[in-house]
Amino acid sequence: MKSKSLIILLLPFAIACNSNSQSVSDSNPETTHVKTAEELRAELLLNEQQAPLNYLQIIKDNNYSMKRHQVLVEKHIFRADEYKDDGFIFNGVIKNSATLASFKDAIVHVKYVSPTLSVIEEQDYTIYRFLPPNDTIHFSIKVNPNEAFETFSSSIKNALIK
Repeated sequence: MKSKSLIILLLPFAIACNSNSQSVSDSNPETTHVKTAEELRAELLLNEQQAPLNYLQIIKDNNYSMKRHQVLVEKHIFRADEYKDDGFIFNGVIKNSATLASFKDAIVHVKYVSPTLSVIEEQDYTIYRFLPPNDTIHFSIKVNPNEAFETFSSSIKNALIK
């Protein structure tokens, strides 16, 4: 009788010990799959392609500007030539800091701001260029904002996967 009660008391303890030994062996590093370089590259590429905004940015350096664009109306010999305003030229640089992912057709979002710091207008412009990994591209686009703007800001809104 004592042996039956001893077996009944020790049975749950034996089962618990056995299940703990199985969970320890499941976490053994020898049984886990080690990813190859190809698998790691594929995973990194997929992660970069799913989030282009994390890797694309507009660099605000000496090339970042918006200048008035004028066209020649009439050329004169003895007096100043006549020009008329024809919008603005927006120059900038887009940097792709992704390691593997290439993008294309970046959408640049531009906000035109008044002297009172109110947003007058917002426009999206598509830059139809390829953006290779770890590279920068220069762009120049003609824009026609509201004449009341004083400053502007820009950001990347989206891009397609190459």
